[in-house]
Amino acid sequence: MRICGTAVAFRCHIQGISLHVAEPFGEEIILKISTRKLVTLALFVALGVIFARFLSFQTPILRIGLAFIPLSLAGIYYGPISGAVVAALVDIFGFVLFPSGAYFPGFTVSAALSGIVLGLLLYKKSPSLWRVIWANAITCFIISGFLSTYWLTFIIPGQTYFILLATRMITQLILFPVQFVVTFAIWKAIDKQHIFRLA
Repeated sequence: MRICGTAVAFRCHIQGISLHVAEPFGEEIILKISTRKLVTLALFVALGVIFARFLSFQTPILRIGLAFIPLSLAGIYYGPISGAVVAALVDIFGFVLFPSGAYFPGFTVSAALSGIVLGLLLYKKSPSLWRVIWANAITCFIISGFLSTYWLTFIIPGQTYFILLATRMITQLILFPVQFVVTFAIWKAIDKQHIFRLA
């Protein structure tokens, strides 16, 4: 098929899926996704949904849980794009399978941004405490704190941004050390023991 004058072909084979993009000047870009990677990413999505829905505490304005673990793993193993896709799918499938209220796409955007940040800072890097601190600080305070609180003002009538922000920031201050300690411990274990070599 053609998209904006560019020929695009999907080819499925036993090793996975390859996307062939023929550029107008005759060059071809090949993006390959192995079967192992597809299965692993699907596993991360499933774990993310389970952790978010069954191993979390939900209130009208925030969720406290362990969904950050599979999202961090997706970023560590496969980078920002895969991290964003996994995070977005966790949010979408979580709503489809376990709906609570109306779907709001802003939270999917926030989830995808968190996946991008985790992938950018953790992918193909040696375990670093500062990288984990920065990654979790951005996801906890900037994305979950400031941005996701902004989305809440659209769906919770009568609540001002700064009142919601104050409540959520208190929670993020509690969650932040837990998230970066757990993420760093998992990252160190993976690097030290050479376990789960999935990429």
